[in-house]
Amino acid sequence: MARIIFTTMYQVHSALRTSYLSLADDMKKYFLDQKNIDFSVYEQKGKENNFSEVFIFENEEEFETYEDGKDEQWAQLEHRLEEYVLDGKMQYSVLIESVE
Repeated sequence: MARIIFTTMYQVHSALRTSYLSLADDMKKYFLDQKNIDFSVYEQKGKENNFSEVFIFENEEEFETYEDGKDEQWAQLEHRLEEYVLDGKMQYSVLIESVE
């Protein structure tokens, strides 16, 4: 089965960078510890405060479970994230492994 990579990309207000990085750490702990999801946050080289969240799923079933698995803690993390994102703009992509 093909693996799936789901990304969310956004820019963070520079004045809120330190607080955002704390939130990113909370998100990583939540997804790894509570949801057992391979999750990381990356900053774009040469573009300070431009971040990407990267989720890696072993198959489409895991991805669908992720989409349906939102709970209260997850909703709170999303709400906190919205406060940091510049102009509320986020870009999403879903990549499906083409060679297994």
